[in-house]
Amino acid sequence: MILYDRSLTPRMTEHARQRCCEMGVRTKIAKAIVRTAHTVYQGHPKHGENWIAKSDRHPEYAVAFIVEDGHPVICTVLYEGIVFVRPESKGA
Repeated sequence: MILYDRSLTPRMTEHARQRCCEMGVRTKIAKAIVRTAHTVYQGHPKHGENWIAKSDRHPEYAVAFIVEDGHPVICTVLYEGIVFVRPESKGA
């Protein structure tokens, strides 16, 4: 399944830009995580159709994003240790 075209530069919400500023992360890094992700999985259903991306290049961060018309849009940036557990993994 192809979720999004990795050659497209991800867009960022204002919230994502603010999170990058708060965390001291350049927006270029957040975008690179989505483009070079080694792991992409669906986020928690209560957050809608969002996805979580992780990259070996920047293992200390994770990015939550949505896909609009095939284009990735970054919603927020997280420290890797704060990423939500996938629902089917709870209790395992």
